Amino acid sequence: MAINKKLSETLETLRKRREDISTGIGTFVESCSHTLLTRILEDVIRSYIKKSTIGSLSNQFIEELIDKAIDSGVVVPLESKYRYDVPRVDPLMALKNKAIVGVDGGVFSIKLHPMRIILAKSAVFFHSQRPDFDYDIKGVWRTSVTILRRAGNLEEQLRRNMRDALVNIESQTVKELAEEYGGYIDAVFWDGPLYTSRRISRFYSAIKTLANRAIICIKSVKNSFASRIAQVAEMPELTDADLYVVYLKHNQRSSVFIYEGGYASRLPEDMKPAFFYVKSQQKIMLRYEFPYWTVEEFGLDYVLRLIFADLALGNGISYVISRADGLARFSDQEKRHLIYRVLRVLKESGVDEAMLFNERRWARFISEGKI
Repeated sequence: MAINKKLSETLETLRKRREDISTGIGTFVESCSHTLLTRILEDVIRSYIKKSTIGSLSNQFIEELIDKAIDSGVVVPLESKYRYDVPRVDPLMALKNKAIVGVDGGVFSIKLHPMRIILAKSAVFFHSQRPDFDYDIKGVWRTSVTILRRAGNLEEQLRRNMRDALVNIESQTVKELAEEYGGYIDAVFWDGPLYTSRRISRFYSAIKTLANRAIICIKSVKNSFASRIAQVAEMPELTDADLYVVYLKHNQRSSVFIYEGGYASRLPEDMKPAFFYVKSQQKIMLRYEFPYWTVEEFGLDYVLRLIFADLALGNGISYVISRADGLARFSDQEKRHLIYRVLRVLKESGVDEAMLFNERRWARFISEGKI
């Protein structure tokens, strides 16, 4: 963002003053540098707010955007009001005789010369209150190892392949759970959006496997950048979460909508994503998504009751996903051991120097003092 004319004049004045000062110049430069930077920052923020509608996100403005999104056909409301209070739910009663599952994945990349190795694993956490099913699964379900072959920008390829590895392994885990324990599972809670345009076939296959066994699939998105409603404002930087963090009070949720735009227009009606935003008691913003068939089959109140029970158990986040996340993460000890084994195999294979200079200097785990 360009500095405005007034700030340019200020910079020029300060430059001339520095040239005229013959003593104490070090102190002057030090004192003016940080004060000038804060003044520039403050002015840039004020200029941005004046030019944007960020300061006018009133309830009326947001409701007008919601109405416009509905009129455009991008979203279809399943409820009449704009927002609702989250009801008090006794999770033990709401989940009585039910088994819910949390699925999440963890990924760890090892950067060696000339290889990039991607390690991924998925974890499963069962919370079962079904008297006919007492088998408790709490651990790693699947693992995957990939050696990345360079194609284009290496760091960008690494980032994309890490995400692809997670999606693949989590999707396969969900399918296997449905096939092996489908008769004992009532709902699967899974991290991330229900679908994405880039990986829609992988997600759809797993979610369809659950649907075929009448298992509810609920996805939880912690850091949402979706603009399904905000897109009608024609402000590229504005997201739905920006709207609802202003509009919702803590312990409130938005209306439930069906998403009809973008990739969803190509999906069967019963598999399109229903979604809503919720601000928890701890003021955490979340987006929940589930396929529309679950509303038709079980009713919206039933699905919401499962979500709010899981949210209550997790004290503002999904309980079963957070427990699965803790299992899926690679611990520091596990990372050290994995790197040690990789370096050992390389050395035994005749590769003596497997680390680049900056990786030897900056890497958290790869150093002569730790391995």
